[in-house]
Amino acid sequence: MSGKKRKAAKGILGFPKKKSILFTFNAREGEECSTDSEDSDYSPGSLVPTRNAKKAKRKGNNQARQGLSVINRRVTRKETVALEANACCKNEIIHMCLPSETMLNIFSFCLASEGLLKFLSRVPRVCKEWNRLAKDQSLFKQVNLSSTLGAMNKKRLKGLLKLDLSHCRVLNFEGQMRVKQNFLEPILTKTHRLVSLNLCHCPGATSAMLSKLPVLCPNLGRIKLSQTFDYQDKIVYTSIVPLIVMCGQTILEIRWSNVIFVKTEFTHFIDMLKQNCPNLEELDIKMANCACAYLPSREADIGGFISACPKLKELRLDSLNVLDIARTSVPYPGLNNLEIFAQTKFTHDVHEKPIFYLMFGSVAKLKVLDISYSNLSPGLITDKVKALECLHMVDMRWSEEENINLYQCINSWMMSLKELDISCNKMPSKVITEALSQYRKGKDARTSYPLEVLNLSNTQVYGPLVQLILEECSNLKSINLNTCRNLPRGCKQLFFRKSFPDLLARLQQVPGP
Repeated sequence: MSGKKRKAAKGILGFPKKKSILFTFNAREGEECSTDSEDSDYSPGSLVPTRNAKKAKRKGNNQARQGLSVINRRVTRKETVALEANACCKNEIIHMCLPSETMLNIFSFCLASEGLLKFLSRVPRVCKEWNRLAKDQSLFKQVNLSSTLGAMNKKRLKGLLKLDLSHCRVLNFEGQMRVKQNFLEPILTKTHRLVSLNLCHCPGATSAMLSKLPVLCPNLGRIKLSQTFDYQDKIVYTSIVPLIVMCGQTILEIRWSNVIFVKTEFTHFIDMLKQNCPNLEELDIKMANCACAYLPSREADIGGFISACPKLKELRLDSLNVLDIARTSVPYPGLNNLEIFAQTKFTHDVHEKPIFYLMFGSVAKLKVLDISYSNLSPGLITDKVKALECLHMVDMRWSEEENINLYQCINSWMMSLKELDISCNKMPSKVITEALSQYRKGKDARTSYPLEVLNLSNTQVYGPLVQLILEECSNLKSINLNTCRNLPRGCKQLFFRKSFPDLLARLQQVPGP
């Protein structure tokens, strides 16, 4: 039976049966699936064909079997590394074809977004050309080494010393707790053109270091030494005198908040700025960690200081009860450029007249006014300051008679206010309602108020007032109603513009007081 030819099975009509075919199809032209598509199991480089494989297969000998085994075998580790090396060489050739100016522009964008520490640890290792371009001095005009972009260590500091920082103009060491004076001084010896230096929360900012700054960086214009966690007692007044005297003509910005000598030597410090810094634009000497209380007054020749520094744009005196030594009641002249004023966290005696009431003799417009946690009366300057964009009056320490300040501020600045913060005020709901009800449109229905941000958290406001604000202030982007006890459930939170319809629906379900 085995040698005989098996008879083909016949069908009903006696014809031999054909092999059954379930289905067949032909691909349309242009729809053929390529071998490297996502639906294919083929992976380029996974099989290594040989030239003699097909020839050996036709001969039908052992060489064919060896050829097939070579075709079906997987790539070894060495061959994979060789293929990747060839691909890297091709990519390197492509990168080298880009102009150096283009590569430097790309690197400068990477430096701005990732920071210098990550840039130096990655980019120079790609290839020789990138290593050469990564050391170009044009990339290091602005060096950001703040702690938000990575912590500093000895290895990174040594790598930083190898760079050419002769063209560096902005240097930022904010928050780098491991940067001591012995590491900071060698770096500053390379930055003779430095214009801005940020040593906030940096232990390297010592008296010995600051006394050497005028020689190391004679062109300094912006100096930041602020401390947040505790007072900086490592800096004494005598160490900054050479810096102010030698660099005074170029100094534009001083941010020395929580530096202890500012509070103890306030009168001498203001006199020194008056004599040496005619181009000063920004002065921040706030004592942010002081508690709100009746603080002792600090007397200085503020009138002379204002006259000597007419370009002043920002002044922050938080937690400092400053009085003019001349005890004058005439507003100071020459403050046409003032944009930001802050004097918070202090309560002055009713018999005293702080400089707040003298600063705005010639200021017609302010961007920011912050008098939170104080008993200052902004209603007394509304006849001088005609426009204000941002007003912060958090937890004001007013008496019942002084609550009228809120009404006066809204009445005078409602057509210019973009941000209003009156949170945590304990004044009665009637006072807040009368003040904010001024946003009700009058006869002109086309009135559009510029208010964009409103903070009413922890105040005694009711639903009808919130409805009025949402309906009348068409430019409002957010309203904060956290811990407002008089509002119904679901309304005591921060709302943005997209959720205003939901807030209105909830407020309409509950009647007012």
